[in-house]
Amino acid sequence: MNQKEIKELTTTCIATLAEYELLVNDEVTDRGSSDGASEQSIAAAEQALGVKLPTSYREFLKVRNGIRNFDGGSHILSVEEMTQNWVKKDCTERGFLFLEFEDSNPFDNGAIPVLIGQDSKAMLLWLPDGKGGGVFSEYDIVEHLEDYNTLFDYIKNHTEVIASMIQDERAS
Repeated sequence: MNQKEIKELTTTCIATLAEYELLVNDEVTDRGSSDGASEQSIAAAEQALGVKLPTSYREFLKVRNGIRNFDGGSHILSVEEMTQNWVKKDCTERGFLFLEFEDSNPFDNGAIPVLIGQDSKAMLLWLPDGKGGGVFSEYDIVEHLEDYNTLFDYIKNHTEVIASMIQDERAS
């Protein structure tokens, strides 16, 4: 996707989220700044994490540096959030939950959080395949829900789900 398409996708998604919130809560949650991150800040985050971020996430960050409260209290992480202590702590705690439910811990295999929230069930991880590729995997706490080839596929799907919820809300 080019930058114009990414901006259109994120604008549509945020408008859909706002429409749903107005229907059910009569208020709209703050989604954060719509500014993009610089290449230098993305590279600095990659260096701090010790990994190269997937292309679609990098391209997203250049257009919009994260989206707060994207799925409940979970955020598509900004460059600054990626290395914050609350993200590390949440990943560690979820890692223990994977083990508690006798599942393999994706963080042990180099998973990178893309969407996560301190008190939220929704989580999206980048699972690198060790060959330069990988997949975005969506979780509800530790239950694997679906895989996506790009971050944009995930955002499109989420937007469609919210649009469907709007239709259901209006029908009831």
